Amino acid sequence: RVKPSLLYFWPSAIFPAFSLGWAFLRGYLGYAGGPLEYVSAFLSQLYYYPWAGGLILATVAALLCAGSGAYILAVSGTRPQALHLVPGVLLLVLHNRYTHHLATSLALLVAVLGVCLYLWMRGHGPWWRLLGFLILSGIVYYVAAGAFLIYAVLCGIFELLRKQHCVGVLCLVCAFALPYVAGSYVLPVRLSDAYGRLLPFHREGDPSWAALAACLYAFLPLAALSVAFGRWLTKGARSASVDGAAAGAGAFRQRHRHIRSVVTSVLVLIAGAVAVCLSLDRDAKALLQMEYCIRTGAWTGVLEAARRVPADRYGFNVSWDVNRALYHLGLLPYEMFSHPQELLSLLPANAAFDHPKAHDTVSLKFSDVFMDLGYVNGAEHRTYQALELIGERPWILERLALISLAKGETEAGRVLLQSLSRDLVYRKRARASLSRLEADPSLAGDKEVCHLRSIMMHEDCIGWPSYEEMFIQLLQDNRRNRMAFEYLMAYYLLVGRIDKVAANIVRLDDFGYSDIPRHYEEAILIYEAATRSRADLHGRSVSPRTLQRFRAFTEVWARYRGDRRAAWRALARDHRDSYFFYYQFHQSMGGRA
Repeated sequence: RVKPSLLYFWPSAIFPAFSLGWAFLRGYLGYAGGPLEYVSAFLSQLYYYPWAGGLILATVAALLCAGSGAYILAVSGTRPQALHLVPGVLLLVLHNRYTHHLATSLALLVAVLGVCLYLWMRGHGPWWRLLGFLILSGIVYYVAAGAFLIYAVLCGIFELLRKQHCVGVLCLVCAFALPYVAGSYVLPVRLSDAYGRLLPFHREGDPSWAALAACLYAFLPLAALSVAFGRWLTKGARSASVDGAAAGAGAFRQRHRHIRSVVTSVLVLIAGAVAVCLSLDRDAKALLQMEYCIRTGAWTGVLEAARRVPADRYGFNVSWDVNRALYHLGLLPYEMFSHPQELLSLLPANAAFDHPKAHDTVSLKFSDVFMDLGYVNGAEHRTYQALELIGERPWILERLALISLAKGETEAGRVLLQSLSRDLVYRKRARASLSRLEADPSLAGDKEVCHLRSIMMHEDCIGWPSYEEMFIQLLQDNRRNRMAFEYLMAYYLLVGRIDKVAANIVRLDDFGYSDIPRHYEEAILIYEAATRSRADLHGRSVSPRTLQRFRAFTEVWARYRGDRRAAWRALARDHRDSYFFYYQFHQSMGGRA
């Protein structure tokens, strides 16, 4: 159910970039928490492989549970039955909200493993333990930054419960003193970073579900204090003598401890599974599934995921992707209005930048559509915007390299491919492209480059052309640019220019259509009814099915002409996926009620 691989193509700067080599690593070594952020960035790239992402999260969860069990055993003297499994459940619940908390989870794991190492020294004298604590403190703080607070607090609680008050107090004092000293004198940084880096509420972390991440961090200190409080409550209730019945009951419990352990574990697994399933953010999963399918070219999957997006989150971003998927599947002129459509649904518009949640994705959506259309300069501009907003993600660098090579900017393309060759996942593809570039500097045999050159706009223009001007210019440069034609017709449909839809039917010959696509037929019938004239269909005819639907629509419309709301309700049932419905009501409901 939880697919970490969907996060790999998440268009957000929260998901880290990564590059092999000393230059990238060196940038992480100069501050506390840097080494762990480097490891987190490395492991995050492995999310590309679905099995690897699951293995990483399962391993982190297992180690957290094991470390928690060892600590609870140390402070209580009793092996926990189920309490130590809570961090695993919290970790799964946290990640099935489809946020990226791997760095904070690893930081907590480092802190817990540091505590386990400290527990290993509990047989030594207090001063030796204090020396070991200080050595581990430096390591844990440098690696995990703010998570050192959990390490120091857990060590302090352990010592205080053993009545080693001096060592315990010193541990707690170090929890606050060491970050100040390190941040002020050793690795000078602002104090908020010295104390808070890699903690859930840090300003550079993912703010989504930070409260749940804080619960994960707070679990072990609270569990230790709860165990200690429980021991204190039951201490006075224990009897010095044990009668025969009590002894028999104790023997019974001893014989059946394995059964209790199994039953308890099963109950915890069931409770954890229920918690994970109920807290799964299916809406976020559907949106990320769309993004994943777009980046991998699984266009049918885009439409399937879009059907799971709830109406309140079905915004322009979703419509842009749905229309691209329909085009790539050859369904845009046939099923466009089977999906929700509005005036701005066809492709990105500058107004989308005003939406507070769209800043990281709008530039990328611009780039996607412009790239498919062949508006290469526009795609390049928007891709560099996405690079700045999202970061050096490999699929962004790959697009920039392709654009440079298609435009004949060979050296720029080479630099981008060399940078991409240091990526963990894309390096083989980048090296293969560099080899082809060395063998054929013009890349005349590269299918992808040649295709982009064949559809790209060649005439210079000043400023941004309107969408209609862009489509027409692309068709003038290449009259068989199918996407430019279908998007031009879709644009005319959305703005209600049925006269231009009829006038461009002649272009169907350039693309080998054997019929007139359904939505074009619907627009033609509306045009002929409005102008009382016959459209020139250049030897084609409207299908009988579309004629029948048009007559049925006009009959209902005539019946409710004076009451648009009643007409809307009457027509929505059978005609909401038609252009007839969109033309009258200026919106398409698609398959949604």
